[in-house]
Amino acid sequence: MDGMLSPGIGHNSKAPIVEAVLPAQLDAGVLRDQLLLDHADLITKRDELIAEATRYLDQFPKGPTNDEEMGRAADMVKDIKETAKKAEDAHKDAKKPYLECGRAVDTVLKQETGDRLTSTAKLLERGMGTYAAAKAAAAQKAAQEEAARQAAEAQRLAEAAAAETNALRSEAIMEQAVAAADIADAATKVATASTADLSRTRGSFGSQAALYDNWTYDVVDLMELVKAVAGGTAPLSYLMLNDSVVGGVVRPKTGVRTIPGLRIENKPTARVR
Repeated sequence: MDGMLSPGIGHNSKAPIVEAVLPAQLDAGVLRDQLLLDHADLITKRDELIAEATRYLDQFPKGPTNDEEMGRAADMVKDIKETAKKAEDAHKDAKKPYLECGRAVDTVLKQETGDRLTSTAKLLERGMGTYAAAKAAAAQKAAQEEAARQAAEAQRLAEAAAAETNALRSEAIMEQAVAAADIADAATKVATASTADLSRTRGSFGSQAALYDNWTYDVVDLMELVKAVAGGTAPLSYLMLNDSVVGGVVRPKTGVRTIPGLRIENKPTARVR
């Protein structure tokens, strides 16, 4: 059947696989020209308003000095805001199909593919971490035991060499003692190696897996942290002001007006309705 691919042997899906028809590549330059053309009236209005406001600001750089000038500025602000609202609406309408396409790309390639693959890898890594930790612990224990065994053997041989009256035999035993001590030193180095080195495993296709440090933190006593910052034993950067929370209680007309450590001021701004 034209435009379709036949399912392979063993394929249980009832839905046919349709060949994708690839869209033409988006061109930002072409899109910009089209937007300027589609919204020519809005662009012209924008330029006129900005030019008028610029002339006013050049004439009154410090702001209006009487009611007439104030009213003129208010009319301009009202017109500018209304036009800006039209631009915002046009922006939403023009961008909507691109947002929907972007969400489709996110869904297929990020959420359904990238994110699912990443979560699957994490499931595998969780079990690998358990094995790697056990492998590292076993390797460390074996190396510690070997180091202790060889150190004891080196001590025994050294004492035997000291007690031997035959010089040649004493020298030979001492060589054995030194060899045992070297083995003990090597085992000690293994026992004190990093967890990554002790747990490292190589796959058949070039991959390497190992257990690495991953330090995390949880807040168990926020007041203790606050006291530490206040006492100078922890930097102030460890505490972050939540602007959305503080602003939410300060901005209302009946809002909070006193917060320790903060300066709350009323800075009125002109508004046009």
